[in-house]
Amino acid sequence: MGAEEYRRTEGLAAKRDGSHRSWRAALRWSVAPAAICAATASPAAAQDACVEPNPGEFVCEDNGAGATTTQDIDSAEVNTTVDIEDGFTVDTSGGAGDGMNVYAYGGVAVTQAGENGSIIGADNGLAVTGGTYYAGDVSIEVSGDVVGQGATGVYAYGGGLATALDVDTAGASVSGETYGVAAYNNGTGALNIETADVS
Repeated sequence: MGAEEYRRTEGLAAKRDGSHRSWRAALRWSVAPAAICAATASPAAAQDACVEPNPGEFVCEDNGAGATTTQDIDSAEVNTTVDIEDGFTVDTSGGAGDGMNVYAYGGVAVTQAGENGSIIGADNGLAVTGGTYYAGDVSIEVSGDVVGQGATGVYAYGGGLATALDVDTAGASVSGETYGVAAYNNGTGALNIETADVS
């Protein structure tokens, strides 16, 4: 290969290499705005949900967007607690099922904090059963809106081993298609119901 021919070939290689670098640079700048948009887009809020951080201890969390499916809580523990955070919301009226369904083998305490949440079910709003396998109290205290569009707002059942059954909706607005509040205790203790705004 002569010197002139070598220089022409070398120049062609350099040109190709330079074009390649220019193409990569152009691609890098054209993709950057899309990457920036993706990085700054707001993530969708997670739905509210009931979780079990410890056995028999459930927390219904306000995650920013109301749940749309039944929150089922099934506990085989001797004692179960369900703490509903202020702002927690579930609404299954667009589908089917209860808003919340709590089934505990033993004693169970369901407590709703604050007035900013709501429990709305296509069937029952809040249904709680306890004392079926272990002895214990069954207690429910709600302070937000509870609605059972197709059945009962707050339904409570104490099994044969339940002791006292207490339902307190005095700080809440409760309504149902069939009953606002319905409570049955097949156990050994007293049945106590305290209400205010019930329809």
